[in-house]
Amino acid sequence: MEQITGSLRRVREAGRWLLLSQRVMQWSAVVALIALGLGVLDYFLNFHGWLRLIVGVMVLGGAAGWIGIRIRRALRYRPDLPLLAMRLERIYPQTAGLLASAVEFHEHPEAYENPARTHTLAAGSVERAQALAEKLSPWRLIDPARTIRLVVAWLGVGLLLAVVVFAAPAQAKLAAMRWIEPLNPEHRWPRRTTLVSEMVSEVWPADTPLTFAARVTRGHYPSMRAWVHYRVIDPQGKPGAVESLLMSEQGVSDGAGAPLTEQEGVRFERLVSLAAQSAEEITPSLAGAAVEFAFEAGDDHTTWQRIGLVERPGVESIRLTIDPPAYAVGLRSRQEVVLDRASLVGRQV
Repeated sequence: MEQITGSLRRVREAGRWLLLSQRVMQWSAVVALIALGLGVLDYFLNFHGWLRLIVGVMVLGGAAGWIGIRIRRALRYRPDLPLLAMRLERIYPQTAGLLASAVEFHEHPEAYENPARTHTLAAGSVERAQALAEKLSPWRLIDPARTIRLVVAWLGVGLLLAVVVFAAPAQAKLAAMRWIEPLNPEHRWPRRTTLVSEMVSEVWPADTPLTFAARVTRGHYPSMRAWVHYRVIDPQGKPGAVESLLMSEQGVSDGAGAPLTEQEGVRFERLVSLAAQSAEEITPSLAGAAVEFAFEAGDDHTTWQRIGLVERPGVESIRLTIDPPAYAVGLRSRQEVVLDRASLVGRQV
């Protein structure tokens, strides 16, 4: 019986390692597919860093917990030899009712020493089973079909990953780094939208509403939203709260009404009365103040710009010097007339 019990022990050990390898292949294939799926989703949705961090921690935690439980169970896999012998009886019906009992008698002889009749019957059963053991192959207990399927699936996932990496190595590396270092701002996808500010003025009349304007030159799509973020800086340098306003798509390239071309892009505008806002929040007069602003649309945004707010140019005073004509020399002397702002109100000059 040493031959059959030794074979059953080797089968049990092989089954344990086979089960362990199955669990590792399952885990690695599923993790690879999840990583590939998250990379593709991140490419299309451009997840924020904090969201990638949370999802990554959840996936890693779930994967670690799953593999830990499965490996612990696989390492504890140690069925009794009589149980394996019973399964072998199903493969070899001629040993039914004999092989499992003989293995039990051989593995625990002390339990069947008394009474003598029991010992004799156990010894006879062992001898009959030993005579049949030469024709048995305990390795038939291991069914490789499941393992083969897992190997094929595992190789398929590996081939899929290899194809993706070789087809787009730069994108694959960037996708991996975005999940490995989710809070690193240097790891970002190439922008699919190009947004350009059309604000060229450095100063603006403080009493005139300001028209914010920007243009999407690449990546525009129907129902795209563009935003302007701005804040007013008072003359003392104190910044106000940042306001965000939705801009209107104009459908023309400039104020002249010329139709847009694909190269020119799509123009967005928003008219804002800064004086009305300032009168309540900062100061009744915006002269000497400034406005900081930036635009956002799609996955692109502009840098912050600054426009100074100044009083509209006007006439402070008029000084007139009147020289008499030649025929009036000696009759009239040179005269000077000075008109200040108050005296000019309501007059036409």
